[in-house]
Amino acid sequence: MEIGSHKPTLREKWHAVSLNNKFIVIFAGVSAFATLAYSGFAGWQLIEIRRGSKDTHELAEAAKRQAEKAEAISNSADKAAEAMRTNNSQSKDALEKTLAQSKAALDASIKSFRNDQRAWVSVLDTRLDREPVIAQELIVRYALANTGKTPAMHVGVKTGIFLSAGEPIKSDWENDKLTNPNGVLFPASINRSGSISLDGGKISFATLQAYQSHLTAIYLRVRVEYDDVFGGHHWIETCSVHGSGEPLEYFNGCTILKTTIDGEITR
Repeated sequence: MEIGSHKPTLREKWHAVSLNNKFIVIFAGVSAFATLAYSGFAGWQLIEIRRGSKDTHELAEAAKRQAEKAEAISNSADKAAEAMRTNNSQSKDALEKTLAQSKAALDASIKSFRNDQRAWVSVLDTRLDREPVIAQELIVRYALANTGKTPAMHVGVKTGIFLSAGEPIKSDWENDKLTNPNGVLFPASINRSGSISLDGGKISFATLQAYQSHLTAIYLRVRVEYDDVFGGHHWIETCSVHGSGEPLEYFNGCTILKTTIDGEITR
């Protein structure tokens, strides 16, 4: 090695580099550092993204499970509500049925009580004053009885008398006026004032001969209307027949026109 020789240092070499080359070296170093830093950041971000993707998936799965659970609870609530509505409907129907049955039983009890306590009017003791006589008035008398336990109110009577070969045609009572429509008949009482007459002008020799030959008979129809103390309206219709030569008080029930009470035939 030569005496007095000198090896340049790194500093001396750097000072010997031109300014332009210095800029190139510095820029290259900065670029390398930036590239390294970006690569590190990108790697870290990739890891986080993967980790976040896993967390997000887990969160999504958890959210899905929660949603399914919520839906199940909602469906259970709907079913419970529907069951409640069904039970309420069934309970309502059962209650309404019970109330209807109770009302029907109560109505039947009330009807039975009123039928037992109400007035019951009948026609009885029908009789002739005497047998028919030519050109003389024919009178038939009858009585009204209340066999019920309370008074009969607004008692009225409609009557018809016929001397004919057969039972009279059913009367159109709507065209007839009630006799004494405001009468009162007390329980266990009998009113014997009822009567009806056939004009003597309708009894001729031929008419009398037909009657005495049993070709005709005397027919009496009576309709009684009345109210009971409970406000119920009632009526009874009777038809009876008397033949020549029979006792004056003998009137037999008609064959076709039966005794009817409130629209129901009793015999």
